[in-house]
Parts: sequence; C-alpha cells; structure tokens
Amino acid sequence: MTFVNNTKQPKNRNKSKYANILASPIAFHRVYATIAGSACAGLFLSQAMYWDSRTDDPEGWFYKTYEQWTSETALSRYELDKIRHHLTSMNILR
Repeated sequence: MTFVNNTKQPKNRNKSKYANILASPIAFHRVYATIAGSACAGLFLSQAMYWDSRTDDPEGWFYKTYEQWTSETALSRYELDKIRHHLTSMNILR
C-alpha cells in the first residue's frame, strides 16, 4: 500500500500552509502500546515519557491540562481519564 501525492511540493516548506501543523510530530513508540494494552494508551504513555524526561522535578512530576493533552494527542477527555485510570491501576502512572 502506498499513498498517492498529487500535490506539488512547495519550493519553500516554511511557507507551506501546513508547516505549523506538521512542525511538532509526536514520537510514538510501539512498545508502549504493548505495555499499556492499546494504541491510545501507548500514545499517552509515549507522550508522558517525553515530558517526564524534560521536567526539572527530581521525582519526575509534570503538569498538563486536559486541553494540553488533547492538543498534543487528539485524545478526548473520556479517553484520557480511562487511560490514566488503567495506567494507574497497572502501577505505571502516579
């Protein structure tokens, strides 16, 4: 399977109308989906690990609002609550 790209590449990618949207992709590590039990939980866990490694807190704590999580992952509040509960019950998340 392949995707057909019928559009011409812009000469200057910075001027592309999609440049801002595509500027910050999320690295999704497949192993997190296996650990967490689903692709959505794996996406959340990948993003949590990303932020965990960038916090200044010595215990690894970081804070993100529902809006920030949704903006970064496209997961709904319901999905986020379900995933957080699941990962907490597995002692992966506090």
